[in-house]
Amino acid sequence: MTKKLKPACFQGFPLAVTNQGVLIPCCYCDDKPTLEDPKFKKLMAVSKLDDNKSIKQILRKREWGLFFRNLKKHKGPEACMETCAVKEKDD
Repeated sequence: MTKKLKPACFQGFPLAVTNQGVLIPCCYCDDKPTLEDPKFKKLMAVSKLDDNKSIKQILRKREWGLFFRNLKKHKGPEACMETCAVKEKDD
């Protein structure tokens, strides 16, 4: 069964920065399984603060657009699937 997501980052939850100076969608993404996810690594590769003029520049990158489009389709790294999954009601 596919989990439905209600991404906290769509609700105004703050962005985060790793201790390596990389912008990530939120602090929950700063965990080993997510940081090792091949798709998430592509996002991180374009998100180093020192390599960009602004956070706005980072968020406009193709990789960030793809990340957010995937979240809208209820697809994302492990941190998103665990933290932002909609809780099912028991019948």
